[in-house]
Formats: sequence, structure tokens, C-alpha cells
Amino acid sequence: MILSLEHDLWIQLLVIGVVLVFAEAVVPGFVILPLGLGLILTAGVAAVTTNWYVLVPVAGALQFLSYYLTRKYMKKALDAPKKKTTAEGMIGKEATVTEPIEPGSSGYIKLYGDLWMARSFNERVLTVGTKVTITKIDGNKVWVTPLNED
Repeated sequence: MILSLEHDLWIQLLVIGVVLVFAEAVVPGFVILPLGLGLILTAGVAAVTTNWYVLVPVAGALQFLSYYLTRKYMKKALDAPKKKTTAEGMIGKEATVTEPIEPGSSGYIKLYGDLWMARSFNERVLTVGTKVTITKIDGNKVWVTPLNED
């Protein structure tokens, strides 16, 4: 049985809408999602009436509404502050010196169970066990200052 455009329009709109909503999972940018939601809502109206003079303006209004609401709520989710999980997330963290850090040379600190080559910003010797704060990342080397520096 072939679907007729006028009698089964709501089914066609519903199927296309659902396909577009699922397609959003593979297409970045939240462009297809509002279009799919608008078509699903329009399918509800098309189930009641097939009058094109009613469907076209209602479809336009529903597309605009779904686009506006989707963007509004997705923007909040996308603009939420993100946790820093890369090396820049180490800045400000407390670590412990595991190998002395002499002025002008490197030593090692321990952070999250890993050893990191470190240099000190001040001209003091940082002994083993000294608590330090990471202040800068330079490649695979960190720069530190003593935690209790006056």
C-alpha cells in the first residue's frame, strides 16, 4: 500500500521528524534537532487537519518555537563551566617535593601519584616533603612555589 500525501501526511512528518532527531546524534551543532522536533509537533497538527492554509503557518510557528527553545536550553548546557582536566587543570594544585629542587635546576614533585619535573620560582632550596603549589606549566615541566611562602 502506498502512502498518499494528503491522508497520511502526519505519518510522513512524524517519521521524518524522528529520523532527524536521531540524526542529530551524528551531526554536530544542534541544527537538525529543532527541525526534527518541529516536524514531530507539526505531525500532531497534521493528524487533525490536512488544510495547507492551516498547516504551513502552524508548521512555521512550531519550527521557530522548537528552534528557539532548543537553542535556549542547549546553550545553557554548552556554556556550563567545564572542568579543566588537562595540564592547565594542574595550576593551583598542591604537590609534594620528592627530589630536592635547587635554585636554577630541576627536581621532582608528586601530584596525583605521578612524578613531574619541577623548577622553583624562588631562590630557595625546596627539600623533600615540602608542600608546593603549581603556578605554571611549561611543556612537561611545572613551576612551583612553596605553599607557605611569605
